[in-house]
Amino acid sequence: MQTAKKIIIFILLLIVAITFVVATLFINNFGSLKYLEIVEKYCKEYNVDVYHALATIEVESAGNTNATSRVGAVGLMQLMPDTATWLADKIGVKIVDLYEADTNICLGVAYIAYLNERFSGDMVFCAYNAGEGKAREWISNGGIIEYNETKHYVRKINATIKKLKNYIYLY
Repeated sequence: MQTAKKIIIFILLLIVAITFVVATLFINNFGSLKYLEIVEKYCKEYNVDVYHALATIEVESAGNTNATSRVGAVGLMQLMPDTATWLADKIGVKIVDLYEADTNICLGVAYIAYLNERFSGDMVFCAYNAGEGKAREWISNGGIIEYNETKHYVRKINATIKKLKNYIYLY
């Protein structure tokens, strides 16, 4: 009887350990989920799909607040400083530190909302990646995305949205 209790305790501890490891791997696979509360707050405020914002963080920075691109985009949502300054003025937000998660997510989600008003579908992602001018040009040329980097970006965003929806149910 004593051996049976030890086996049951061992199995329960093993289940707890496996659950912890799986949960840790899940969070580590999606660095953006660390910021879910902030993302949800701003997505609600700006009427943006939470999965879209999380996927943007995931693809742009993998959840690294200190990320900086080769062209100068910064933070979780990889905002260009000029775009962030323009957006901050537009929505009445003061930028203290563009690398700070709350500020970066606020402005990034506001930018997605702005682009959602001007574009639809994948062209929102194109505009986020390559700029509004390029997205308009591609629309006028039949919707053909000319940059391989942007084609890859759109595929990656869509795949990440799908993965996030498979792993976490938000609404």
